Amino acid sequence: MNNPVIHRFISNLEIEKNFLNVKKIRFYDKVTFILRKYIAISLNKRKIVYLGSDFYYDNRFIPAMLQIYPIEIEQLGKCIELGKLENVLDIGANIGQYSRTFNHYSPRTKIYSFEPNKEIFPYLLKNSLGKNIVCLNFGIGMKNEIKKFYFSPEASAEGTLLKENMNQIYVRAGVKEIEISVVKLDKNNLKKYKLPSKFDLVKIDVEGYEADVLKSLKYISFRYLQIEVSLKRKGSTLDDIKKIIKENWKKDVKILYSEKASDEAPAKNVFIELI
Repeated sequence: MNNPVIHRFISNLEIEKNFLNVKKIRFYDKVTFILRKYIAISLNKRKIVYLGSDFYYDNRFIPAMLQIYPIEIEQLGKCIELGKLENVLDIGANIGQYSRTFNHYSPRTKIYSFEPNKEIFPYLLKNSLGKNIVCLNFGIGMKNEIKKFYFSPEASAEGTLLKENMNQIYVRAGVKEIEISVVKLDKNNLKKYKLPSKFDLVKIDVEGYEADVLKSLKYISFRYLQIEVSLKRKGSTLDDIKKIIKENWKKDVKILYSEKASDEAPAKNVFIELI
């Protein structure tokens, strides 16, 4: 669809319909959030009550996108028992949309959230305050290094190490280039940052850089993987992910859930069990 305003409006209505169908949030709370969402967007606010507490954000349309995360987490809950997960590794945390939602559904689960963008990291810290979430301001990769990172303030969740992956759906204004720290999670860094070597679930959403991140995780073990695979952008395919898992962990994969993507979608979420 060529008109971005119409595209956003139609996408919002579809997300809203699915949000109203989530099971574990009261209908009153869902309707109240939708009303707050429209008020927040129209007044260009930077804070909204989300799942019972304040959520701070960096661009006016975040409240509309927040509705995606309960849908996503409840889909995971159909595949596994969320409350039994001890540790979750969230790579590409942005401002905490995923981790805050996961924490609402499973407060006892400890979540380790990695976000390399220093300009939005304060939002992640603020949104994680008082929750069972540990925040770290660096990316994960094959070696310890400084890399260039690209993002638009109007859509920081699409920030990427791959400049060609900017403007995936819309043409983004004011794209910024910054430097970020990337760390390899080897045994020394696991000890240095007091990170466990075993996780129940690893979630990777890094806008096309998923393969490099996954390769770098060979020093940790995990059972479940939620990962974005590329469809119409530079990045890794599902076959690439299967190959890395086989090489690093000598495991096969069982697809527990594969997101139904639209024709124009640059990527989709896949939920995998290592077997």
